[in-house]
Amino acid sequence: MNTAHELVEQAVGDHRHHNVPPRIREIVDRHHQTLLGLANALIAAGRDEDEVVQIIQKASESFSIKLRTETESLSS
Repeated sequence: MNTAHELVEQAVGDHRHHNVPPRIREIVDRHHQTLLGLANALIAAGRDEDEVVQIIQKASESFSIKLRTETESLSS
């Protein structure tokens, strides 16, 4: 079975973006740690890898939409 880190990477890709402001990077890094915790909890609960990836993708999409909306409002 893949590790939580591998499943998160599969679901959302590489989260490191060096061309973003430090505060945004901190928020994204904290979200990534949350996703890792969620993946670990799902694995411990016996969820299969495909289900873990789907759940992580949905959580990440929701976060991305919220982050995009909030950062766009800051630049207006």
